[in-house]
Amino acid sequence: MLDVLALMAPFFGLVALGWIAARRGLLPVDGIGGLMTFVLYFALSALLLRLSAQGRLQAGASATLLLVYAAASLAVMALGLWWARRAGLSRRNGALVALVTAFPNTGFLGLPLLTSLLGPDAAGPVAATLLIDVLVSCSLAMAWAHSHPHPHPGTSAGEPDDLPAHDPGPLAALLSSLKGALRNPLLLAMAIGLAVSALGLSLAKPVDDVLLYANVAKGYKAGSYPTLSASLFSQYLPVVQESVQSYEAGFKATLLDRTLQLNG
Repeated sequence: MLDVLALMAPFFGLVALGWIAARRGLLPVDGIGGLMTFVLYFALSALLLRLSAQGRLQAGASATLLLVYAAASLAVMALGLWWARRAGLSRRNGALVALVTAFPNTGFLGLPLLTSLLGPDAAGPVAATLLIDVLVSCSLAMAWAHSHPHPHPGTSAGEPDDLPAHDPGPLAALLSSLKGALRNPLLLAMAIGLAVSALGLSLAKPVDDVLLYANVAKGYKAGSYPTLSASLFSQYLPVVQESVQSYEAGFKATLLDRTLQLNG
């Protein structure tokens, strides 16, 4: 039990530190969106790409797991949607309520936490549930929100729908939602990783014996004005500021069991 708590503490401790930083103004609210974008498009996508390229996502996932998880998610979404309709919420807000009741934090927290707790082989079942969340739950919720922009007759006193008057229809809305889901960076990362694994390729990885580096620097020399007497007008002209920008790239390699150092 203590091992589990020791493993989970850093994850939730980091979340708590982020909350404290936001409350104290150390982390601007406007910067949270950029941080979430970085995690979604780079950090989490890189994790899924590596796991899928290693063949971890193919292990543990089954059709039974997908069916059971999809049925449970849809049942919970239906309850959330029923409550939203009873509360008089608009279709869009009702769809969001239904989605958040069933949508877990699988990507941002569940995947790194479970793979650390249960090992890399846990990535397969977790990634399988992520497919259901993105392709099924999100697509259906967005299709529901945008297919019928008109308020329900029984909720005239509820929230109005601020959507276009044109009704695209449920099928068109569902296809549009699926197109958006297929552009999800997490799904693209998993697909690329599966292709790498199927082709027998291996991802590049850092090594201890070779260092690659690149550097860009820019220096300035301040301008000045003449302070001594002169005989020509041109001698009174100011000296303009000068700047130079340099680029450097190279490598350092340790070869032959650390007996040869090669730099370039």
